[in-house]
Amino acid sequence: MENKTRNNGFERCLFLPILLSFTFFFLTGIEAFSQKKRALIVAIGNYAPETKWGKISSANDVPMIKEALSRQGFEDIEVVADEQATKKGVLGQFEKLLNKTQKDDVILIHFSTHGQQIEDLSGDEVDGFDEAIICHDSPKEFKKGYKGNRHLNDDELADWILKIRTKAGSKGDVFLLADACHSGSLSRSVGTLTVRGGAAALSLTGKEVKAKRTKEAFLSNDEKLDSDMNDLAPYAIISAASANQLNYEIMDDDFKTYGSLSYAFNKVINKASANETYRSLFAKIQSEMKVLVMSQTPEIEGLLDRKIWAGAVVEAEPYYTIIDTIADLESNEIEINGGEVHGITVGSKIELYPLGNYASEEAKPANEGLVTQTNTFNSIVKLNRNLDLKKYWAYVSEKVYEDVFTNVSFRDFEQGEYLKAKLLESRIIKSDQNSVIELILEKTDKGEIVLLNAVTMKQMGDSFKLNDGDDAIKTAIENYTKSKFLLRFNPQSEGLDARLIIIPSTTSQIKDTVSIAKFIHNGLVSMGLKQSFFLKVINESDQKIFYNIIDIDVENNIAVVIPESQDFDGKDYWIEPHSSKIVARNNEKLNFEIYAPYGSETLKLFISDIPIDLRSLSNSKSRNLMENPLNNLEKVFDFAGKMGTRSIDKETYSSKSKASSYALNFQIVPSDTEK
Repeated sequence: MENKTRNNGFERCLFLPILLSFTFFFLTGIEAFSQKKRALIVAIGNYAPETKWGKISSANDVPMIKEALSRQGFEDIEVVADEQATKKGVLGQFEKLLNKTQKDDVILIHFSTHGQQIEDLSGDEVDGFDEAIICHDSPKEFKKGYKGNRHLNDDELADWILKIRTKAGSKGDVFLLADACHSGSLSRSVGTLTVRGGAAALSLTGKEVKAKRTKEAFLSNDEKLDSDMNDLAPYAIISAASANQLNYEIMDDDFKTYGSLSYAFNKVINKASANETYRSLFAKIQSEMKVLVMSQTPEIEGLLDRKIWAGAVVEAEPYYTIIDTIADLESNEIEINGGEVHGITVGSKIELYPLGNYASEEAKPANEGLVTQTNTFNSIVKLNRNLDLKKYWAYVSEKVYEDVFTNVSFRDFEQGEYLKAKLLESRIIKSDQNSVIELILEKTDKGEIVLLNAVTMKQMGDSFKLNDGDDAIKTAIENYTKSKFLLRFNPQSEGLDARLIIIPSTTSQIKDTVSIAKFIHNGLVSMGLKQSFFLKVINESDQKIFYNIIDIDVENNIAVVIPESQDFDGKDYWIEPHSSKIVARNNEKLNFEIYAPYGSETLKLFISDIPIDLRSLSNSKSRNLMENPLNNLEKVFDFAGKMGTRSIDKETYSSKSKASSYALNFQIVPSDTEK
């Protein structure tokens, strides 16, 4: 089988929103809200040949989006695809959506298309370019006499959004998801996979034009985002990449391709709580995107500190429906509608309960079993005994510690086989050409060895000299593997909620009233080197919480911010219900400071109802387990143990463990004096 990498080779420039599959949990007790939830999905994967736009995987995105929205209570979902999605066809669907929209409605608009920057003829764009959705009949290249009338540009789209926001009113909600890049050029192609980006900016006058990086993302250029204006519904948009970046498709373990933002959204929306805001949702999407496409930076704009769907989130229980029996299953096997994207792995323990009944200390399961196979969305469970399956649903009682390893491809070069043999001695590194490749190890023209991200084909970290030995390369892969796990590990226990904010500072004096507005760029906190700051943890729970904070930088270095390195007794890391705490360095009034490297960095807040000590995450030495045995939650972070066994024994931990997380992503950028 040919080598498979977790990327794809085509372009979907600009905004390809993709709201992924929400197949995480079986939903119960769906609360009735006054709003009607409506969605319009525009998906174009096959363009008219004369437009010269390449094929993309929009057809794979649509069923995932519809499933996700259905589980979130969207009853009115319209899809316009391919040849029906001409400019005229798309505008007709907007007219139809506008006519149906009522006061307090929740509206989601999704584009799964190519996108492009085009020359601005109206003069309202600072950078000289409009952003445009590429309809089925939009040409890719300049044609004499064409003035952009078959492109759906940002000005037109903004007008339609404004009309819909006006009809939905201040208690409504309008949200757009855009899974595409803004501009860029094609990167190195790998295998058969695709990049959703790369089209040159389109000239409408015949003059040479060049796409530029702008300071604003799509639709952010005027007062139309002001939620207080004329009783408008608040509005938010998430785009998959910043203005100068490509947006990559990714491949799941079944070698099926999706938009990266779509896949990331699917993984995080499954755990959305009633208190989820657009800012917190975006933070989780950012963390997942850092794993899927490390160099790609999603962006958000709009009114962010408000609850998604105007608070009408359908919370999910950790229960899954049993899919109708499949012919090739054994009599004691079932298939459930939860899979890898929901955190279910081979070895997870499953309990069956009568429909409508829940797992509790008193309740006894009607049957039990183990997950024997998984794919992206479904799993096969082998039960202890046969049962009338129509009367039950499945509950994941214990989850397997996630396998911690990275699949590496070794490019042919001298010393390659030797390095491969040495690195594969580590249980965290595998080289399976029939599985999705994450990293590529190859030799450069300069005779150095580099690690490449298999999605973007961009170098990760510094180059290695041949005489550096395998230890340095092994450490780099281990750091990548640890950070991948930590970024993706997003527990969410009911009633356990907290968030983390950055407080910029120019002195060592703690002030939590400092405005961070000037540090925000398209939803991201951006700070230069040497910028000082404090952190603030806000406990929004009805109970006391214990907190930990870790830092993951762009080069996958992991540092534990809290608990600090001194003797650990836990007493300093509790926060009372509905209160907050300013976090300073060394438990004194000392601020933190920004250091290189430039790029995206993540602060991860973990909270729990019991003390957990995560200091070993930034220390290769294991704790003395004889004196300080790991508790149930600490085992989740025990990389020394997990990386040594690759979870061969499939050790599990209870799904009832109470822990939640919050991700705070920020950008380290050159200051004005460094540019």
